This record gives sequence, structure tokens and C-alpha cells, in this order.
Amino acid sequence: MAGSMNLRFVAILFFCIFWVHCNSKRVIGPKETFEWTVYTIADGLVRNPIFDLAIDSLDRVWIGTLGGINVFDGIKWDTIDVSDGLPYKYATVLHFDHQGNLWIGSGGDANGLVKYDGTSFTLYTTADGLSDNRIESIGSQPNGTIWVGTQEGGACRFDGNQWTCFDTHYVNHVQVYSIYCENDSSIWFGTSDGVTHYNGHQWIKYLRAFGSEPEGFFKQIWAIEIDSMENIWFGCSVGIYKHIDGSIKWVFGSTHDRPEISDIEADSRGNLWCSSYASGFYLYRNGVWSNYSMQDGLPTTWVSSVESDSKGNIWFGTQSGLVKLTIK
Repeated sequence: MAGSMNLRFVAILFFCIFWVHCNSKRVIGPKETFEWTVYTIADGLVRNPIFDLAIDSLDRVWIGTLGGINVFDGIKWDTIDVSDGLPYKYATVLHFDHQGNLWIGSGGDANGLVKYDGTSFTLYTTADGLSDNRIESIGSQPNGTIWVGTQEGGACRFDGNQWTCFDTHYVNHVQVYSIYCENDSSIWFGTSDGVTHYNGHQWIKYLRAFGSEPEGFFKQIWAIEIDSMENIWFGCSVGIYKHIDGSIKWVFGSTHDRPEISDIEADSRGNLWCSSYASGFYLYRNGVWSNYSMQDGLPTTWVSSVESDSKGNIWFGTQSGLVKLTIK
């Protein structure tokens, strides 16, 4: 994420980075504890600040940094960078499609979209049909279609041969922070001005800043997740919105103490994990929201991303390294 940097992560460059290893516990249920492990450059990370995570079918954690991509299988660390053929140094958006390909974007670095099939890299830019080389978000449909959100070019769709791009006539805003492909005919877009839903035929816009909804100027949607009950959740600077009965309503947060939700992950237990740029992370469990931060075991309050693996571990990308949370 050189050039015009994405505002969501440029502030990180001005922080003094430090790292710690911690292994603290906090009870979250009658027979459950949190156990934390923090990994830093001392363990094999290229850089401590992490901007995105993705987990593959083998439960390997892929880590996007300003120095390339780390791959961690729980024991061994590997690095993928320009020396391996990665077309650029910064990797700030990561996404695995349904066929197992890794798609890589680089926000403000303006270098385009990369497909990595495990062997070779393919670069797509405006010369190929993208509307903007600054990639903010990536999603994929089961049929192999790739969707990309850009910084100033709206959303683009790639069918494997041809790019089709959609401006503000379709999506709410030119800046598309997040994409969630529900299936082959339902795509959700989080933008700088609310939410857009494409149902395969029609583009529907929600939460427009000049609409009638309350808190209309807080509509930068940074994260989208659908849980096992098919509830749709949206994260923004002031908290969480939820799709309820055909409309999107604000259900958690504060305009004064802004939680700055950066990512959302629904795990196999039915819990909702919401990482935060300001406050660690929030856990929604059995109808109750709880906040966890440095006093509980996190090395920092700046958490950019959250993923869960098949074993039930929760992984966080933070300003101060990779965090593994094991629930016992």
C-alpha cells in the first residue's frame, strides 16, 4: 500500500513500532480461556505491521505487509516478495478464490491486481481493463468471477477473459472498501458512501450520506460479513450495521467513542469477531458485545484484520505482529 497512500494505513508509518511476546488468559465462558501467541519479525515476519490476512485450505496463514507476503503454517515461515516474482513490494489486500488462487492488491501503491496460482504471478492493470490500479478490496464468486473494489474507479468484474467496470451509476461511491460475494448472484459492496447490493439484475443502494438515515456522514463501510444464520454485518468507523428486514440498521457502536471496525469474521461457533483500528477487537457472542485490548493480551490496539481457521483458532493482523488466539 510509494505514491498516494491509502489513508487507512498511512498513519501506521508514523508510529514507533515495538513488539512483545505475551501468553495471557481471560475467561470467556464457564470452561473457556483465551490463550494468546504473538509473532513478530523476531519469529520470521518480514514486517511487524500487518494489513491483511488470508487462510488457505491447509490452514496456512498468508500475511500481507509492506515487505511482501509471509506464509505461516504454524511452525515454518516462508516469504514471497519481488525476488520470487511478486510484481510489487507492498501487499495490503489478500483474497483466496474458490479455485485456490491468491489475489493480491496494493491500495495506494497503484500497481494493479495480481493473481498467484502457487507457481506464477499474473498482473492486471488499467491497460487490461481495470478502472484504477489502486486496489482496496477483492471478492470472488463460486463460478470463478473476480470482483475488485478500487480507490477511485468503483468496482470491476473479471470473468477470466474480460474486465467490466461499474462507476457511481451502479455503486454508491468510486471508493469501494469491501466486497462480499454471497453467491453467484448476490454481491455486497462497502463504499465511502454506504452499501450497494447487486442481485444479478439490479443495483440497490443503501445508507447514502444524503439519505434519511441517522448518522448519515459515517457511511464508510470497511468490512462485510455474512454469518451461518445468513445475517449480514457491516463494519464502519462508528460501529456495526446489520441488514434487518430489507433495510440496514446501526446496531452497535458510538459516534463519540468510535470503534473504527476494520474487519469482521464469523467463526464456526457462531461468534462474530470484529477487529478495530482503535480498540483491539470486539466479540459478539450470545447477544452480548465484549471488547478485548492490550490489557487482555493484544500487543496493540491497532488491529487491521481477523480470520479463523478450521481448528477454531482466531488470527489477528496487528500493528505489532501476528496474533494467534486459541480458545481452550
